[in-house]
Amino acid sequence: ANAKAGISLIPKNYSAIVPTGDFVLAKFEEEEDFAEGGIWLPESLKSKPNLATIVDVGSGRTDDGSSIDFEVKKGDVVLYTRFGTTGIRELELEKTGENVALIKYSDLAGRLPNADDYELDDFEPLQNFILVKADEVEESTTGGVFLGDADQEKPACGVVVKAGPGEIKDGERLKMTIKEGDIVLYSKYAGDELEDEDEKVYVVLREGDVLCKLTP
Repeated sequence: ANAKAGISLIPKNYSAIVPTGDFVLAKFEEEEDFAEGGIWLPESLKSKPNLATIVDVGSGRTDDGSSIDFEVKKGDVVLYTRFGTTGIRELELEKTGENVALIKYSDLAGRLPNADDYELDDFEPLQNFILVKADEVEESTTGGVFLGDADQEKPACGVVVKAGPGEIKDGERLKMTIKEGDIVLYSKYAGDELEDEDEKVYVVLREGDVLCKLTP
C-alpha cells in the first residue's frame, strides 16, 4: 500500500506509535483539508482550523536536555500552528489505515473545548501564544480611491484579547511580557489568521512575533 504524498507509511507489522521527547501524537479531524499556510476555521466561522485531538504525549525531554511539562492531555482538542520550526509529520498506519501526526509541543497554539461546537471566545492560548484582534484593513486611499483585496495593506498591529500563561521550562513558568489589552505591532506575515462570524480578523501569534507595544 502507498500513503498519500507527504505522509509516511508505517509498515503493517507495526500497530502503535508512541511519541518521544517533546512531541505529541495527535489525530486530525476527519476530512481535514489543509491550506498552504494559516489556520482555517470551522463552518460555523466560515472555514476550518488546524485542529487535532491529542492521542498521546512524549516524555517531555527537549533537544537541549531540559524538560517541559505538557499542559495538554489525551483527548484534548488543540489548535496548532502550521508555521512551526519542525513542521507536522503526518503518518499512516498501514495495518489500520489510521492517519495521525507527530507535532512539537511548542507548536500547539491553543485549546478548544471540542472540535465541533465552539466559538472564538472558547479559544484558550497555550504557552507563549497570544490572540490579537487585528486592526481593520483600509479599503480606500486618503483620496477616496477604492482598494481591491490585492492592494489592501495587511494590518500588522492590533489589540491582544487573550494571552497564554507562558512556557514552563524545568518546572518554572516563564513570565509573559505581553498581556491582554496591549496594543502590539507584529511581523507582517507572522502567525495564523482567524475570522469570527462577523468577519473580524484575529491573529494567533507567538510572543516572540511581537516587535513592540504601541500606545494611543
